[in-house]
Amino acid sequence: YDTLGKVFYVDPNHANANASNDGTDPDYPLSTITAALAKVTDWANDVILVMMNDAWQYGPGSSRTTAIVEDVIVTKHGVSIVGVCPSGAMGPVWQPATDGGTACTVRGMDVRIEGFLFDGYAGGAGGTAIYCEWDGAAIWGENTVIRDCTFSDTVDTAIQLEYAWNCYIERCIFQQCDAYGIYVDPAGSGAAYLHIFDNQFLDCAVAMALQGVDDSEILGNRIYNGNAQGGGAAANEGINTTNGQHNLIANNWFSCLLPAVSYTHLRAHETSLHLVCRLLLEK
Repeated sequence: YDTLGKVFYVDPNHANANASNDGTDPDYPLSTITAALAKVTDWANDVILVMMNDAWQYGPGSSRTTAIVEDVIVTKHGVSIVGVCPSGAMGPVWQPATDGGTACTVRGMDVRIEGFLFDGYAGGAGGTAIYCEWDGAAIWGENTVIRDCTFSDTVDTAIQLEYAWNCYIERCIFQQCDAYGIYVDPAGSGAAYLHIFDNQFLDCAVAMALQGVDDSEILGNRIYNGNAQGGGAAANEGINTTNGQHNLIANNWFSCLLPAVSYTHLRAHETSLHLVCRLLLEK
């Protein structure tokens, strides 16, 4: 990262980790992301680097076993929170600290979250991994970039957007999320100008529930659905943009028993929809 701001290190597995450290020396890191956020400056291009841990449920669990266990609320603008994984793709484990809680709530503008493995709350309800919200008065959770993250099968909802615009969700893996991969609450405020590119959804209960989403691009995603592959009911389990308009949905792959996309996989009641879908046929 080419940055004019500061780099803050977070590593709860380090012997010298402490929430009161300066955090700019990797040999004396901070113990929590919350402590690092207290030190960053709005729009200074500050970066929070979170060191690798071995807390994944399928990992060896032999060293560096302390995960990031926090319900973080990001209110600073223009900060990057990056998981450092030297030789793999899974990233440091980040879990909610409360039963059914949210690991990261974004209420600041221009926030980047990259390179984490999000798990659900240990020993309880899965919870939400990332929640971006905007209320027009004191909360500005839009222009968020979520990139190269993995959301495990212990997560209920991976990403929820509440009236958040201009969010980029790229190259993420959604692994059997119990409720939603990406979710926009139809009873709340819609999202718009989203860019959802090159993600992989593996048997999530619902891959993308984007009701009321407008003016967005949903391109190059791969959606694997065991119900659809088996010829069973899979209503709205793929991409649902009901009541949205002016969306470009193109070059997405769906696992499917049938030779054509049906509304059991994708529902898009739009006034203007350009759709190009490629199917992964199961024999």
